[in-house]
Amino acid sequence: MNALPPSNRLRAALDLLDQVAHDARLLQLKNLTLNNGGVWGVPERPADFSPALFEVQLFGVSAFADDPAQLPDNWMRAARNTLVATESAA
Repeated sequence: MNALPPSNRLRAALDLLDQVAHDARLLQLKNLTLNNGGVWGVPERPADFSPALFEVQLFGVSAFADDPAQLPDNWMRAARNTLVATESAA
């Protein structure tokens, strides 16, 4: 069971990814996803599956990319959009 409400978990994940060097975000996102029950749809050798659409889902927010290196930026954008929508609906 997660101690933080969903919006707080999203904020914490975004804060962590913002603090990590851009070239290390993919590994950090992978670790966050695997350690928090998310979906990591990226094989160890993505080049073997090209062309493909890769997916990450963490805290109910999904993102897709045809290049795994784009997943952190795409997920962060989707998470921020989710927070804005959640806060404006409250």
